[in-house]
Amino acid sequence: MNESQKNWIINHPNYHKNYYKANAEKEKARTMAWRKTHIKEVAAHGRKTLLKKNGMTVEEYDKLFKIQKGCCLICNKPETRLFNKKVSKLAIDHNHSCCPGRFSCGKCIRGLLCYKCNQVLALVNDDKKLLKNAINYLENKGGIV
Repeated sequence: MNESQKNWIINHPNYHKNYYKANAEKEKARTMAWRKTHIKEVAAHGRKTLLKKNGMTVEEYDKLFKIQKGCCLICNKPETRLFNKKVSKLAIDHNHSCCPGRFSCGKCIRGLLCYKCNQVLALVNDDKKLLKNAINYLENKGGIV
């Protein structure tokens, strides 16, 4: 971008916003058509964005995946959950006491988990006592009967 282009952008800060607002349907159709013909680029960008929100690069994720031999750290099985007819990537598990919510700072990543094991931890809010009670319950076949 040359100097005159930079100046034009500075002098017309709302040009793109106004254009897209005035041509919303046309731009939406153009974007959807592009996305349909660039599926791999869209998927790669989505993955890269998700990893960035977790403080990871694609290379760091791939290294962790290789160290874990493509398997979940809890059940030691590969991911089986399907999303858009493809097997999902292993989920990035992090310490929620460091980073509450869906995303991590990148410093508190514990490992990669399959969807089911990640959901188990999420449903019990990483509560070790609750998980121990569940194990005791299963070992005692319920306890009451």
